[in-house]
Order: sequence, then C-alpha cells, then structure tokens
Amino acid sequence: LFAWAPIERIKQTFKNTLRLARRGVSPTNRMKKFYRSPNPAANVKRRSEAVVVDMVYFNVPQLYGGFTKAMFYCGVQSLYASLHGVESGSSTAFLGTLQEEVRKRGAMSKLISDRGTNIVSKQVIDFLRTLFIDNWQSEPLYQHQNGAERRYQDVKANTERTLSRVGAPATFAFLCMLWIIYVMNHTAMAILGWKTPMQMLEGQVPN
Repeated sequence: LFAWAPIERIKQTFKNTLRLARRGVSPTNRMKKFYRSPNPAANVKRRSEAVVVDMVYFNVPQLYGGFTKAMFYCGVQSLYASLHGVESGSSTAFLGTLQEEVRKRGAMSKLISDRGTNIVSKQVIDFLRTLFIDNWQSEPLYQHQNGAERRYQDVKANTERTLSRVGAPATFAFLCMLWIIYVMNHTAMAILGWKTPMQMLEGQVPN
C-alpha cells in the first residue's frame, strides 16, 4: 500500500504522521459516498503544538462589542497569540472562541488551561474529543504552570504603555490589545532564533 517503499521509510512515515482514522478490510467496508464525515478530525488543519488559554478581564465595557471579557490564546512553541472578545464567561461563549481558533489556525495538539469551569464543560470536552485534542489543566493557585501567563503579561504591559502614551481611554483597551498582539506576532524574537511567531506558526516568512 506504500508503492513498495523501503521498510525504513514506512516506519519513519508512521512516526512522523498522524493516524486519527482507521479503515477496516471487511468486504462490506467498501468505498461509498458519505453525507456526514466518519472522521471529522481528519478534515481540519492540524497545529503541531500545544496552546494555552486564559481569560482576560476589562474594567469597563469595550468599544465595538461591549466586551468585558476576552479569551487569550498562545502557542507554546510558536508564541503566536490571539484574542477573542466574549460577552460572558459561559462554556458556550468559550466554545465559540475555541472553534474560531481551530477554524483559523488549526486544531492544536493539546489545550492547556487553568481548570476554569467554562473550559472543562461537557460541551468543550466533547469538541476536543471529536478533533482528538488532548487537554491539560494547571493546579489551583499555581498560575505559573499556565504558559499563557508570561506572554499575556508582555501583551498587557505593551497595551497599558500604548494607552498611556497616546492618552486613549480604557474603553479602547480591547482594540489596542488586538493591535499589540498583531505587532508582536510579526516581530522577530531572540527566543525563536530571531524568527517571528507568524513564521513559526505557518512555516513561511511573512511580509
């Protein structure tokens, strides 16, 4: 089935590829048209890194949405960050941001969080199971185990400094944070070998 490739090449192929679906060899299991995918996990782009997530709170409702909360995502290897505003801290609202993250950037290999009730809800766990995404939660009161904390501190510091320097009100914090994240995702970092998080995520040099 591998066009008579050498055994070693086949072994390395299995070692360096995903195997999220299996197909039997019974006579009844023939090729046919499906109206629903039998293996949804094989239909999405994969993101070969763990992603940490944490909730961000704003003191006042934000412009263009009235958000008082947002979900902050950050890749462990790429350090690529993203932010999604949410109107509430419910599991449904979080699931929507997770689905958007997967749709735009691929299904991560693992989701790391701080054991928030909205993140470990049945809806979220079912979605993670469907796409074969592992999940891990840090211990209570041990925020340092969540890798998003350090990256978010940099984003928050840059946002507060920018708002202060231009004299913008607190209602612009969400929009400013989106801009700061965009800049940081396109800025080379020494820890990444002077590559940008965007390049580490997508594998191509960005403009």
